[in-house]
Amino acid sequence: EYLTLLDSTFLLQNILNLKGNSLISIEHRGSGFIEAVDNESVMYRFNKEDFRVQLERLEEFILFELNSGNKDHIRYIDLRYKNAIAVSHFNMEKTI
Repeated sequence: EYLTLLDSTFLLQNILNLKGNSLISIEHRGSGFIEAVDNESVMYRFNKEDFRVQLERLEEFILFELNSGNKDHIRYIDLRYKNAIAVSHFNMEKTI
């Protein structure tokens, strides 16, 4: 099921509200994926066709982080994998 970009915006903002963040930008990218950025400069990547399932995983991740008290500074969260997410932190070294 494909959602409009406006639908995707509302759904993602509801999840970001859990940690008090605001969606700054969201756009369709090539190869059928969506890229979004919040007010803490965290980048989120989703597949368009699995967007709702990926939002559920993002919600679970955010709730886990909030419950654990983990305040890591996340740079991006890639939810395009079938049963996993990739998370990068600002303090991680970047490979060239």
